[in-house]
Amino acid sequence: MIDVAHLPNDFAIGCYVPKCQWTDNQPPDGYTAFVLDLKNRVDNAINEAVELLSDCLYGFDAVTVVPSHHHGNMTDIRRVAIELAKGSNGTMLEATDCLHRATPITKLSAGGGDRCVQTHLDSIQLKNPDCLAQRRVLLLDDVRCTGNSLKACSQLLKQAMPRSIHPLVFAQSWHEQMEDPDMTMAYIAQNIHTEYQAQRALLDMEEEREHDAINTLYQFADG
Repeated sequence: MIDVAHLPNDFAIGCYVPKCQWTDNQPPDGYTAFVLDLKNRVDNAINEAVELLSDCLYGFDAVTVVPSHHHGNMTDIRRVAIELAKGSNGTMLEATDCLHRATPITKLSAGGGDRCVQTHLDSIQLKNPDCLAQRRVLLLDDVRCTGNSLKACSQLLKQAMPRSIHPLVFAQSWHEQMEDPDMTMAYIAQNIHTEYQAQRALLDMEEEREHDAINTLYQFADG
């Protein structure tokens, strides 16, 4: 499993190709098909998403989501967060109501116009911040286009004084300048390897110190 502390900021698991870039009526790859099912709230996709996060990630004790463009919508990513928390046997706080879309906005894919960070800050409210204090918060979204909604939500969550915030999306909407997913995975692997090596060195040093102490005790006892 991967500690979420090792993930780069706004980590995207994979890539989603928008319909406007398809060459026919079929998704161009399997992951795009999965994300589309996720966005359409297909039960199998929801369950796969929950299982993936449960099996692969740890290091957080609260989960929240980027809110829907309209207040009150039960989105795919909110269902994922609710089921993820439910499966934690009470060890994870389900905090999907903490970020609230007070003012509806138009989806970017539907010609939403200006979608800067401030637009999201003006339309989203932080509710019940006390419940997130000193928690390690996983912030989920399904698809990232500009990343501004995640940035805005991260800024708002900081007001709750959590121990840490870990934004994660299932997919980055494809564009020619997008980050290479293989390079992102390599970054995570290197972070894990570096920390493991550092911890192993510390453990080896501690073991050596303990052996030295044992030898000292033996020598002292022998007079």
